[in-house]
Amino acid sequence: MGTVKKWAVILGLTLLVGAPAVRAADQGEVKQMMGENFQVVLTALVGLVTTHYEGLPERLDLIRQHAEDLKGSVPTGINDFERRTFITYAFNLEYKTANLITVLKELIARDKQRPDPNRLDMDYLRAVAASHFGDMVTTCVLCHNEFRRQVLK
Repeated sequence: MGTVKKWAVILGLTLLVGAPAVRAADQGEVKQMMGENFQVVLTALVGLVTTHYEGLPERLDLIRQHAEDLKGSVPTGINDFERRTFITYAFNLEYKTANLITVLKELIARDKQRPDPNRLDMDYLRAVAASHFGDMVTTCVLCHNEFRRQVLK
């Protein structure tokens, strides 16, 4: 197994085993959504590391849609500051994911124009994409750490 695949498996297992707790009426539905989101995150990581971006913008739209849905599902029983913090996390996740999608589309277009299809040109947009990816994952962890604290069974 290659190094990239090993790290992808390690990240995936870490995310699944250490998944933050969630407050929700239907834990099965939440677990399914989290599983889908983790799969997209893992696919995006492998795609960024291996520079295979095809299909990633469409797949990442699942995360962007999740962020959009979150804006309308603020947890109950929290104060106004916490409510605004939750909504800020949702907007930040939507923004970072939308930016990642935009950068990936540009990378896909640039990679199609390479003079040598077997050699990648140096493109600092890959670092920009990685930064948006990292911010996206950090936002997920922060929000779940603060607002989704019920253990999933």
